[in-house]
Amino acid sequence: MPVFFRFRCRNCDLAAQAMGGEDITSSLDLIHTCYCPKCRDLIDLVIADWNPVTQKTDERHPFDRTCNDCGQSGLPLWKRGRPCPQCGGTIDKTGIAATFD
Repeated sequence: MPVFFRFRCRNCDLAAQAMGGEDITSSLDLIHTCYCPKCRDLIDLVIADWNPVTQKTDERHPFDRTCNDCGQSGLPLWKRGRPCPQCGGTIDKTGIAATFD
């Protein structure tokens, strides 16, 4: 079950509600946190279909990691514990925003 956290950078104005990594939804979507430099935001996107039989992603249906707000594609993946993608500073997890299934 995905858990969405609140994140805030110590050095710049980046603040977001995101998973902070990778998870699988009940509808078998593999979702991952990405950074959109145009929107200056961390967002969670479906990056692949998950096959529960093989326990791998289904490469026949790739997703291009496109921002739903601005349309920029090829967004880089971001994971909790990595530096701020905007300034290179430290990002703190400041709380739980929501949980979903």
